[in-house]
Amino acid sequence: MPAPESGAHSREVPSRAALRLRAFCAALLIAVGVILAPVAVVVAWTKTEVTDTGRFVTTLSPLVDDPGIPGVPR
Repeated sequence: MPAPESGAHSREVPSRAALRLRAFCAALLIAVGVILAPVAVVVAWTKTEVTDTGRFVTTLSPLVDDPGIPGVPR
């Protein structure tokens, strides 16, 4: 068995196409994360605001007494 060279690692250098594909995938994943992060925040806020009935009624009850909003049964 041949002795390994000291200090040298036998790793293949990725090809230029592989590096370009890796960079593209990284950029794509970053872009998806940047787009989906605000959407997730809005969805989480909406879920907590709408599914909490007490908070929903408290938030929208002043609108019932507002004469500027048409179509509200009084």
